[in-house]
Amino acid sequence: MGKTGANEVELSLLGNCSLETKNYFLNLIKKNRLNSQQVKFLPAVEESKIAAIASIHHIGLACEVPYILNREICLTNKVFMYPLGANAIVFTKTKAQLLFLEQHPGIGVMYEPGDVGQLVKLLNNYINHPELLHQHRIAALKVATEQLNWETEKEILLRKINELLN
Repeated sequence: MGKTGANEVELSLLGNCSLETKNYFLNLIKKNRLNSQQVKFLPAVEESKIAAIASIHHIGLACEVPYILNREICLTNKVFMYPLGANAIVFTKTKAQLLFLEQHPGIGVMYEPGDVGQLVKLLNNYINHPELLHQHRIAALKVATEQLNWETEKEILLRKINELLN
């Protein structure tokens, strides 16, 4: 956030946060001379409320560190929640997230794990081109409503079950 040079950038962290983790972030805020109001610690909420919270934000961070195979090949729940909140997504390049973005182009951007410079460029691109951010947000919501929903997915599931039974 500090490297973007944009004071209007905010980060919301949703979920249970230990005192140790909170202090880690508070120290980063101080070290990078950020305004403490730029980082919000939001308590854990019921799953049904997550999309509403996401909807008051613009970008969802799907930052994964592929230190174990599971992080390389899985998609976490946030990848499915962000589109429900009309969030553009900043993905870390893992096998699963690369495939997801290829299947749903135009909903976000991707950077190499650990490449802070590339991440800053992507965020600054959104800051400097709000129309691109808007396009990605609209595309993400469209994916959520037209593709990533039970009404669509159940048809795929039923078709696969029928194929197996026949």
